[in-house]
Amino acid sequence: MTKSQEQFWAKKVAREAIEFATKHNHEIVTVRSGASPSGPKHIGNMNDQVRGEFIRKSIENYGSKARLVLTSDDMDPLRTIPARLQENESKWVKTDENILKILEPEVGKPVSKVLDPFGCHNSYAEHFTDLMMEGLKKISVYPELYYVSKLYKEGKYDWFIAETIRKKDAVREVLKKYQQNIPDDYIALVPVCENCGKLTTKVTGVDLEKMEVEYECTGRVLHGKYEIKGCGHKGKVNIRKGKLPWRLEWVADWKIFNTDAEPFGKEHFEGSWKSGKELAKRIYKFDPPIPLVYEFFLVDGEKMSSRLGNVYTIQDLLKIVEPEVVRYMYVKKPLVQRDIAVKEVYKLVDEFDEIERLAYEGRGERAEEAKNYYWYCVGELKDRRPYRLPYRLAATIVQFYPPEVALERLTKSGIVPDNLSDEERQKTLTRLKLAKQWVEEFSDRKLRIAEANKEHYIKDEKIIRAFNYVYETYKNKEMNGEELQALFYEAARKFELNPSEFFKQGYLIFLGEEHGPRLGNFLASLDKDYVLKVMANIKLKK
Repeated sequence: MTKSQEQFWAKKVAREAIEFATKHNHEIVTVRSGASPSGPKHIGNMNDQVRGEFIRKSIENYGSKARLVLTSDDMDPLRTIPARLQENESKWVKTDENILKILEPEVGKPVSKVLDPFGCHNSYAEHFTDLMMEGLKKISVYPELYYVSKLYKEGKYDWFIAETIRKKDAVREVLKKYQQNIPDDYIALVPVCENCGKLTTKVTGVDLEKMEVEYECTGRVLHGKYEIKGCGHKGKVNIRKGKLPWRLEWVADWKIFNTDAEPFGKEHFEGSWKSGKELAKRIYKFDPPIPLVYEFFLVDGEKMSSRLGNVYTIQDLLKIVEPEVVRYMYVKKPLVQRDIAVKEVYKLVDEFDEIERLAYEGRGERAEEAKNYYWYCVGELKDRRPYRLPYRLAATIVQFYPPEVALERLTKSGIVPDNLSDEERQKTLTRLKLAKQWVEEFSDRKLRIAEANKEHYIKDEKIIRAFNYVYETYKNKEMNGEELQALFYEAARKFELNPSEFFKQGYLIFLGEEHGPRLGNFLASLDKDYVLKVMANIKLKK
């Protein structure tokens, strides 16, 4: 293993996690992640799970048993209603009046108790947890799933709740260092109100012998800005019908699952993580896990938010790119902010394709790094590099032909090799279909395709003569893509033209843009009569 591979973030955390697990006598090295099913889980939310999977994979590669745990934090309250909701894997809907009628009365309740507005699951939480798990499965991430609401019912948090109450003064002292507006009588537990079902209560009395607390439903400000009114009810419940504040629940999860490593976003590092470390050591007397801190993703330059509705899920991306490309998004350096420009997703695909090429054909440090990345995205190298049709070429040709026909044309022109395996041909067809979906849904680079019977005017007479030369030669001879490309270069030399200027005119005529795929190869994939008709109508502008 090379030095660059050893320094790779997932391997570094894996080695530290193995040491941590050994020190604490954990038989299985556990990587934990959490997700709040408060709405659709976008690709930024999935950093925890996918990066956690890369750490788990590294631990196993070092010869230790490992698992990836995912807690669905379904005791979190519904704070607000997202502008858009994911009804199923392929359908988003705007939050209309009918959905609002269902969800508005539910705000403030644990999402495990919130109605599923689409009626297909037992709860809002189950609906979005299922969608999240389906997305992860499609990119080969298979965490062990635990619903936090069930853990409370099973008594997994009992000891932590009791210890939190017994040491309420010390807990309060720690929290005041990291949070504002912690009352002097604060007890870190929020019972679910038996009357309104909301997490809007305040503990007013404690009986630890009976494991009960008294409460009053006074109302609550969620996440520092969402005010939920209380119903005024007073009651007494078992502690299992309460919820620890997230900062303490996070710490409890570390211990419940014997967590050895955990990824989390940079926004948690200064507050939640530092308070969590202190709570773990000072209050609950155990060591916090090995952290992996990552930067969040941007989409088209903005932070994603379920509330704002500018989110993309894994399923959304899989409509336009392959699973290995999605995994590639997460394999890069964690503390570098990524901007996922969906309108220019071909750049991400090009990056992955280049990583694949370097892994198979490269030399030196870059090739070693590429092999490392590729192992997490795809796996071990095969006997030969698999064929990949360039994404931008795929996105161009599908604007002329359906994907199946496009594959035939590309093969006939010599762009796609005719000796591909069945698997490679299927993957090439898949990329054509993905590119077509991207063009239809996201691209603002739809081509202005040349009309065969329309005249196209150019000012330079030498360029006209060069096109005429290509026309006369191509008309009388069958050519594959490479031969037609060579003919364009020959025409440029013959008429003393700058090849780049000549090709630019060709792109402008056929595609309406100054750049594109290799022109000769591309034109050879189109119907020959169409190409000849277009060239026959290139005229001198007087």
